[in-house]
Amino acid sequence: MTDTVAEPLTSPEQTAELLDSIRRCGVFALDTEFSSGRSYKPHLALVQVATPERIALIDPLAEGLPDQPIWEAVADPAITTVVHAHDQESRFCLERTGRLPQNLYDVQLAAGFCEHRFPIGYGVLVREELDVDAAPSQSRTDWTRRPLSRPQLHYAADDVRWLLPLHDRFSARLAADRRADWLRDELQQRVGALESDAGAATPRWRKLSGARRLNRRGLAALRELHAWRNGAARAADCPLKRIARDDVLIAVASTLPATFDDLQRVRGVETVPHRYREPMLEAVRRAIELPDDRLPRRVVEPPPPPRTLTSFVDALLDALCAEHRIDSKLVAAAADVREAVEWARASQSQGAPPRLLRGWRRELAGDAILAALEGRISLRIADPGGEQPLVAEST
Repeated sequence: MTDTVAEPLTSPEQTAELLDSIRRCGVFALDTEFSSGRSYKPHLALVQVATPERIALIDPLAEGLPDQPIWEAVADPAITTVVHAHDQESRFCLERTGRLPQNLYDVQLAAGFCEHRFPIGYGVLVREELDVDAAPSQSRTDWTRRPLSRPQLHYAADDVRWLLPLHDRFSARLAADRRADWLRDELQQRVGALESDAGAATPRWRKLSGARRLNRRGLAALRELHAWRNGAARAADCPLKRIARDDVLIAVASTLPATFDDLQRVRGVETVPHRYREPMLEAVRRAIELPDDRLPRRVVEPPPPPRTLTSFVDALLDALCAEHRIDSKLVAAAADVREAVEWARASQSQGAPPRLLRGWRRELAGDAILAALEGRISLRIADPGGEQPLVAEST
């Protein structure tokens, strides 16, 4: 595979032959190049595939050269698809087949379960695991422009060249290890979360910086503005910020302009194209006309737990992750730790357990954290000079 030359496919028959090869192998590596800075959603510009015998490049912009068979393979539970940082490939699969990837293996995630820092870049991972240097990055070049340059083609081939060797190394390292089940569970959770955010506990508009300061009428306006902007950006096939920046939506929602002149006076509105200002005002008017009982509720956050508690849980989490050879950043962010402590301090009565206290994370650390918060686990300095000087002990 080290010396394999990438093969640009030029006909549907070659793509069908590649798919037959993938089905025989039962495993293949996948990467994509795309354009994402000038459209509502990323536009696929190149598909790279590696099997144990070959590397193939499929140009989705070429007339009569379908990439659909590859996405059908990604959605096939009988085939293992090996990727690095799966998000965009999973979204392309969902868009083109209506199904999520069924048997994905993400080497970036696997690396986090094998003592590498998370997230780790592909080039760094290849160098640290395989002691080779991938081609220099071409990620900031225009992948929609044809013909592709020789450095682009070399980079595209290298992006899949090492995925199968990495898959084999991590699979062997995790064989018969509990971490293999944890990795599989984490992949399923992450892929499933991409299908839709409609059922998310916190809608996207509530996550905008400044949303927490709005009153209920302002939150209604923000919800309307956010929905309007998404529709306008989708119709124009442009990034959201080309319609209106996040901070402008917050400013308009907090001001609640009643007239066009009022809207013009809101700071930042001058950056909104003129054709979008009247529809923006209509979104605000819809919120103003809502009856009080249909306004969204404000989310009142509890006071943060004492820093000593979260620091203790951070240290305990680090010790447990070191014991299991998993990067703690893969297990929990600072917000996850805070939510776990808050949930435990509220007598565990605040609805469903937070992320750190569910699934494989609970098995790894969540139960120990709850026990520690009940005074049943302590931390001891075992080796002041070691990489992980702390150990957890039952009391």
